[in-house]
Amino acid sequence: ASFRGPLFTLLMDAIHSEPFQSDGPLDVNAVEKLARAHKDGHQDAGFALYAILVLALWWNRFLRA
Repeated sequence: ASFRGPLFTLLMDAIHSEPFQSDGPLDVNAVEKLARAHKDGHQDAGFALYAILVLALWWNRFLRA
């Protein structure tokens, strides 16, 4: 799996879900821009996207209102 395939959808769902989108520590638009640049092959951001995915999944799991 890669962020050019199935993990891209998982990442998008994680960063756009509550509470990460409204209260998360990262700019969701910037993350989406980075993820799209990676998916399109313009940038290699796999390690950063993996860290962001883990953060967003954790945030949504443990800080959900």
